[in-house]
Amino acid sequence: YVIPVPAAGCVFPEYLPKDAVMYDYDVFFNSAKEILDDENISLIDVREALKKEKDDGGNPIKTFYSTDHHFTTRGAYLSYAEFCNAKGRAVKPYSDFKPYMVTTEFRGSLYRKVLLPYVPYDTVEILEIPEVSVSADGKDISFYDMTALSDNDPYRVFQGGNHGIVLIENPGSADKGTLLLMGDSFTNSFSQFLLDDYDRIVMADRRYTFEDPATLAESYGANEILVLQEMVSKE
Repeated sequence: YVIPVPAAGCVFPEYLPKDAVMYDYDVFFNSAKEILDDENISLIDVREALKKEKDDGGNPIKTFYSTDHHFTTRGAYLSYAEFCNAKGRAVKPYSDFKPYMVTTEFRGSLYRKVLLPYVPYDTVEILEIPEVSVSADGKDISFYDMTALSDNDPYRVFQGGNHGIVLIENPGSADKGTLLLMGDSFTNSFSQFLLDDYDRIVMADRRYTFEDPATLAESYGANEILVLQEMVSKE
């Protein structure tokens, strides 16, 4: 499964400043479709899901942070729902994950580039998760790093930031199996929705590890592989 995560400007072009330049996501997505033309690979477009601005009760939601390039926990959930749909798996309602707010003063990566004091704060939600063991590059860590909320990069609340290989194990998972989850920092918040779906999740960020994906899949006995990475233009 492959989820090329669009930039917020591709999902909400109507909110871009006048004459702002944004890459053509359709070109990228269609190119990926040609490259990944294989019946064993599912390419998932999450743009329509992320465009959802109201929940089923008509209440406004945000799928991207105002001052950060990442999707919010709600945006991660909507992308997770598309992943479940692609697998033919029932999607649990967002409320079943028991999300709760951990800060109302989130300012992210975009804010740190342009320090405008009047930019509004965002909120951050995390979930009530099962008891899991987590290691990052061989060192035990917590799935949520609450100390990051008072740091200059509160998005690090998810596993304390980026690592090469993160191993998450949940022996109490209802479903058995191993997922190799490859991508970038978007996987950090996305992974919280997967904890009950597998008894082992191997997260690999190739910016921080030289491990070969095929070798990882074989050595950990991965039943499924999901590549979830932001799709950006370098031009």
